[in-house]
Amino acid sequence: TVCSGTHWQAQQLDGRLATPNRRDQEKARCFREIAALHPGVDTVAYGNAASDLPHMQLATRAVMVNPSAFQQFHGNPETVGSIPLHQPGDVDFRQSPAA
Repeated sequence: TVCSGTHWQAQQLDGRLATPNRRDQEKARCFREIAALHPGVDTVAYGNAASDLPHMQLATRAVMVNPSAFQQFHGNPETVGSIPLHQPGDVDFRQSPAA
């Protein structure tokens, strides 16, 4: 899992990040680094924003959750599928990409 680390103080989040913000090219950099540690292993990525596309395009399989028209147009159709959300948290699996 690639995500931003958070800073805790006395068992509470204090609002600061403990790592660089893992988004856009920074998330892609981390994704490449982890994938290099496991050559030949398929990778999976998901995202919900244009800033997720750099790391998603590196994955063997990627799914864009509730993509906008921009993201659908710019995603790699060979590796980036989409799952439209009809209501918050409600996934329509009938339209999910084929495995």
